[in-house]
Amino acid sequence: MKRIDALSRVFGAAAVVTAVLWAVTGSPRPAAAATKWVGLKPTESPGRVTLAAGESNLTYHVLDDREPLEFTVTGPRRVKILTRYLYGEKDPEQASYTIRILRDGVETVRRAISTEKSEETHRRPAAGGVGKIRRVYLTVPKGEHTYRVFVVEDDRDVAVRVFRRVKVRETPMASLTPSEYRSVCTLQFASGSLSSYYGFGPDRPLKFEVVGPTRVKVCTRLDFDHTMNGSQSYGLQLFEDGSPVKVYRYHVRKMATVSYVERPEFLPGERKCFWVQVPDGRHLYELGPANRTRFSAAAKLYIPKGDLKRGE
Repeated sequence: MKRIDALSRVFGAAAVVTAVLWAVTGSPRPAAAATKWVGLKPTESPGRVTLAAGESNLTYHVLDDREPLEFTVTGPRRVKILTRYLYGEKDPEQASYTIRILRDGVETVRRAISTEKSEETHRRPAAGGVGKIRRVYLTVPKGEHTYRVFVVEDDRDVAVRVFRRVKVRETPMASLTPSEYRSVCTLQFASGSLSSYYGFGPDRPLKFEVVGPTRVKVCTRLDFDHTMNGSQSYGLQLFEDGSPVKVYRYHVRKMATVSYVERPEFLPGERKCFWVQVPDGRHLYELGPANRTRFSAAAKLYIPKGDLKRGE
């Protein structure tokens, strides 16, 4: 009891509760519920535009200064609005616009936003530059609420997508060891933690064998050497049983807070992940640089824990 009183004086009551929970259960706090962002379909939209981002065609809604983009959502929850500027022929590289949002008829957000052109996204089929993503977050209070979204300026074209955050049942994941790779790469983070990745390149693609149905999460990092700028684009080609499945294209920055233990002359890029949906049966996957371009990368694979030993 004296020890608990001493802890309370030094760290406060919250720290004592945490310490007691850890002592009793072995866990300092309950695990946070997993969440994900799910697209929210507007009830009213001034118009639509298709934007091409890599290999994906995405439908955005065009904002107007008078006619609202309208959606209804039940709280409490978070809402995310992705905004992109649609460049005209005379627009400067650095563009600006203002987002206005009403909740149940009352203005709650008026946000001035600046942006520049994205290198990876463009309009389809019409030509024209597209701004980089700028995000606006809303905290929705309890109950059902109607939101109306406008662009303030009448001479600015802005496109948006709306998402709501939902809780999901988290699937325990396990690391999957590839069958072929060039080398094992140990990443060391600024916190001191370590993570093992598998290196690959045009001369030695990454290969892994999986028994479905299941899904595999593939996370990759581009290798930056001393000749490369602080940001680079790269493409990855995925094959299933020898047939091409998809090309994944990314633009990433060099990470100054992460390093390779075995290869200090390289720095890892930002992590980019995609999911592979594995059909029924045994399948061999191969991942390498698209179009045999000359770069190296590292990958880490994850599979639902319950599917790890399937087919053994």
